[in-house]
Amino acid sequence: MLELVYLDHAASTPMLERALEALVTATREHFANPASAHRLGAAAEQALEKARSAILETCGGMNRFELLFTSSATEANNTVLASLRRDKGYALVSRAEHPSLVKPLLEAESPGIETRELPLLPSGAIDEYLLEGLLGPDCRLVALTHANNQSGVLQDIPAIASLVRRRAPGAHLHVDAAQSFAKLELRLEELDVDSLSTAAHKMGGPRGIAALFLRKGVELAPLLRGGGHEHGRRSSTPAVALAVAFSVAVSEAAKQRTAWVERALAARDRLVVGLRTSGIDHCLPFVEGGAPTSPYLVCLLLPGIPSDVVMRHLETRGVIVSSTSACSSRKRGPNPVLSALHLPEALHASVLRLSFGHTTTLEEVERGAICLVEVCKDVSRLKDKR
Repeated sequence: MLELVYLDHAASTPMLERALEALVTATREHFANPASAHRLGAAAEQALEKARSAILETCGGMNRFELLFTSSATEANNTVLASLRRDKGYALVSRAEHPSLVKPLLEAESPGIETRELPLLPSGAIDEYLLEGLLGPDCRLVALTHANNQSGVLQDIPAIASLVRRRAPGAHLHVDAAQSFAKLELRLEELDVDSLSTAAHKMGGPRGIAALFLRKGVELAPLLRGGGHEHGRRSSTPAVALAVAFSVAVSEAAKQRTAWVERALAARDRLVVGLRTSGIDHCLPFVEGGAPTSPYLVCLLLPGIPSDVVMRHLETRGVIVSSTSACSSRKRGPNPVLSALHLPEALHASVLRLSFGHTTTLEEVERGAICLVEVCKDVSRLKDKR
């Protein structure tokens, strides 16, 4: 049986061992509802609040932020957008963002807020010159992603925050950090943002738990209404064991972050070198595009070669990659995210996304690169014979 080479960590990454152990222990010990008045409920609530404080402290948010546990980054994003789109004015968002940022604004039937497109440079970075011109007193929301889940481009959050505060002081600045939180240095105390979302399963925690960080004093209408859990911000019985495992994963990531980044950079370099010396036609539009990118993600173009064909052949060789984000992987036709990133429509079907995580080794990347090159050459030869 082939040993798998998993290069789709941007979609989801394996749980860290300590987080998995914490999940099992907390599931056994804290089965009671943390809202219950008895001592088992009180113990569960204490474990939940300890997890909340541990995450806030680790990421530097204890003094300025509150943390709401949610089921996913999608829910966290929707909570922010559903509350703010009731306002009068306009919101700014790029179509290159995750669907959970774009769709709630573009598809909402709201007579209040208008959605305007946040412009990107060909490098994938936000065009700060055009952004400055778009900001004004009627801007109610600026929503963006720190590390784009398709290009890997890192936006300059401090610079953008400075622009927003100066040109649109009444606007809410929301950041989706699902692809960067805990994996890259991101101290909340140093970010002048109003809210930030993330998901545990992107960085070694369990699926089914995520976080919405809200700057203290920011009021949002709850997306889920009912029993008034999460201090009245999100009704639904809290998943105590998932929260405990999430907090352990954040703590472990903080300890290992430097080693993770170094390993990811080495993996990316090994992949890039392998492609450059392979002789296959390819393009790395964002790694070589001039803007800072996450070391964990590579967007690869293979002109003339369908990515779905490459993916199927790679999987038969035990190599797992993706073409787009997992949330968009089953859609066909022109990809609005890729269009917003200035990639020609003719190349949309030839995009691969390779992403690394805490378990990735250089040996895996080398094997993946060799298989990728072999598959591309095989497919090209078959095309030439037709």
